[in-house]
Amino acid sequence: MEMTGQVVWTGSSSMQIDLEVHALPDGKPWISASFTFVARHPQTGKATAINKLKPESAAERETFSAVEQKNQRRKTLRKAKGTEGSPSLKSGAVDVETMIKLLLSQARPLMEMPCLADPTCVLVDKTRASNSSIMQPQQRNMLNRVFGGFLMRRAYEIAYSTCYLFAGSRPEFFQVAHVDFTSPVDVGDLMRFDAAVLYTHTGQETGSPHVHVQVVASICRPETVHSTISNTFNFVFRVPGRPTVRKVLPANLDQAKRMIERMTAGLEDD
Repeated sequence: MEMTGQVVWTGSSSMQIDLEVHALPDGKPWISASFTFVARHPQTGKATAINKLKPESAAERETFSAVEQKNQRRKTLRKAKGTEGSPSLKSGAVDVETMIKLLLSQARPLMEMPCLADPTCVLVDKTRASNSSIMQPQQRNMLNRVFGGFLMRRAYEIAYSTCYLFAGSRPEFFQVAHVDFTSPVDVGDLMRFDAAVLYTHTGQETGSPHVHVQVVASICRPETVHSTISNTFNFVFRVPGRPTVRKVLPANLDQAKRMIERMTAGLEDD
C-alpha cells in the first residue's frame, strides 16, 4: 500500500488535509479521508493564524474551491442550530418542522400501540448499546492526553456491534461520516460510549441497506455526578446479507432533530 496526503485548504487558523491509500501495484485508491486541524497558541490555547495556501494548478484550485464551499455550508448549518446543538426549526435548507412532524407521527403507533404497529419499523431507543471503561496510561499521546485514534477504535467497535445486533447479519464498514472532538480525555477518565442507529437507507452505489450509527462518548465523573461529551462519532455500515432492514423512528423531539441533522449533514458529506 502507498499512503499520500497533502494540505488542500486553509482558513485563518484551520486547515484540511486529504489522505488517500492506494493499493499497489495498480495504484487504485482503496480509502480516502479528510482531516481538519485547528492551530492553537501553546500558551493561551486560543486559535492562532497559520500560513495561507496558494493553489496553483487547475485541480488544486477546484479542490480548494469545493472545500471552501462545503465549509461555508457547514457554517450556515451551525448558525441554524438550536441552543442544544440540534437544527433550528427555521432551517431554510430543509423543512425541518415538517420532517419532525412526519417522523413523530410515524413513530406514535410504536409507542402507543406496539402490538399493532408496523413490524418493519423500530424506535431509536430499541437499537441502543453502551459500554464503559477507564482510560489507561498506554493509551496516551505525546500531549499526555488519550489518543483520539484509540477513542475512535472503541467507538467503531461498539458501532459495529450495534449494527450487527440491529441488522441480524454481519455488516461491512462503509464510511466514517463525521467525527467531533469537543473535549480532551485524560488518563484515568471513566469513559462511557453510547451507540444507537439513527436512520437507514438503501445505498445508491451498493444497492444494499446502509445503517447510520451514532456513538456519543462521555467523560463521567461520579464524584461530582457530572458528565461531559468528549466526542461524537458517526459511522455508516452496509448490510450485504439482507435485502432490507427496519426503518428507525424517533421517540421524541430531540431524537428527531438529531436524525434530521445527520440526514442533512450526510448530504453535505457526500
